[in-house]
Amino acid sequence: MAERPDRASRDGWLTSLFLRIAPVIQRAPRWLKAPLIGAAGGIIVTVLRGSILLVSSPANPKNFGLFLLALVVAGGAGAVTGVVFNIVRIILRRLSFFGDILTGVTLGWTFILVVLLQAKFFFGDDLLATAGDWRVSFYIGAGLGLVGTILYWYDCWRYPS
Repeated sequence: MAERPDRASRDGWLTSLFLRIAPVIQRAPRWLKAPLIGAAGGIIVTVLRGSILLVSSPANPKNFGLFLLALVVAGGAGAVTGVVFNIVRIILRRLSFFGDILTGVTLGWTFILVVLLQAKFFFGDDLLATAGDWRVSFYIGAGLGLVGTILYWYDCWRYPS
């Protein structure tokens, strides 16, 4: 008689990974939870995006090295964003609806800015060479923050505590 597979093996590798990471984050001190969640989120998104790019690009060891570097950059950007969340949320919590929007936009800006500044200063990328580049990065960050805020609201509506 075959054994019934456990939940992690039925749901896939991403769910399995999340189920292993979540208890570690829950046991962390309160001030450390947001940076850990930010780093984990940045890494997970980079793994998903990087896997697609690695499969679709020609086989080259340099591409895998860049993928690993992107994991470090995204994890660092997520952790910095988590630290900013700890600071900004205390201030903006009192503004209710508008505080949520401002928090989301600020976090989107922070994440994009940290990624682009790392690219500029550590890797010699010239993405932030003009004032237009800065404006576009702020628009993208604001959009990312608004999407994150809407997802947060949906989660709060769907699973009220």
